[in-house]
Amino acid sequence: MSEEAAEAALLESLGGDPADQNDDDQDADEDEDPSGGPADDDEGLDETEEVDEDAPEDDETPPAALDDDAVVAVEINGEAKDFKLADLKRLATEEAVITQRGQEADLLGGRAAATLQAALEAVQEDLAAYEGVDWLVLQQELDPETFAWHRQNAQRAQGRFQKLVGAAQGFEAVVAERRQAETTRAAQACVAELRSDLPGWNDKLYGEIMAYGIEAGLPEADVTAITNPKVIKLLRKAMLFDRGQKVATKKVQAAPTKVIKGGTREDGTARIADTKKAAQRLSRTGSDDDAVAVLMGRWG
Repeated sequence: MSEEAAEAALLESLGGDPADQNDDDQDADEDEDPSGGPADDDEGLDETEEVDEDAPEDDETPPAALDDDAVVAVEINGEAKDFKLADLKRLATEEAVITQRGQEADLLGGRAAATLQAALEAVQEDLAAYEGVDWLVLQQELDPETFAWHRQNAQRAQGRFQKLVGAAQGFEAVVAERRQAETTRAAQACVAELRSDLPGWNDKLYGEIMAYGIEAGLPEADVTAITNPKVIKLLRKAMLFDRGQKVATKKVQAAPTKVIKGGTREDGTARIADTKKAAQRLSRTGSDDDAVAVLMGRWG
């Protein structure tokens, strides 16, 4: 292959020509003003500014600062409403916080990650054109100017690639740090709610609930990462329910049956005979003692 054919094939694969940069430099030179600068405009130089002697002098004293109780009129939908300065400051602070959170959510949502990914893919395409190139052989086949252009282009692409890789790693670190901070904040809020709603809440109870969730078949990583207090409350209720079921399954001891012993048959027969005799005496005598004897015999 001739030098001209090799150079044409390489330039076609790279998609660029070092001569394009020279064309841009020539266009820039043609745009310059041959006169060396704008023409001087002498009109109006002889005019003098008139000084208004009646104009009031600037008051250098700064206005007094308003305190938080000061009332400020704000027009809303064409209607003037009065607000305290403290309320306006609070609203401004809340708006700033919301805006900041929105920006962070946008960052975490992937817009920055998508930009980095697109830039990495673009620079990787530039580097792919030089993959496997033997620069010593190429230096012998190309003229010095063309070879220097390709060499510098490859080095610039490699530099951009390294910077983008570093930026991507830094981005991942920022995302991980913000996620950790958000997890910490959610965990603190969770503990505060549990302590408020569950008297006697402590680390021991938390450990028991976590152990119960793991024993129930939940993945340990998922259980230990729970920061939603409502989920922890549900796990606690389930744990207490299972414990109550185990207590209710204990056997209840039966109460002993009281046995009443009855008298013998001979005793009953003798008592009946005595009662008949007492009745016969009562019919003859009619005394109170015989009447009592009859009643006692019947009652046994």
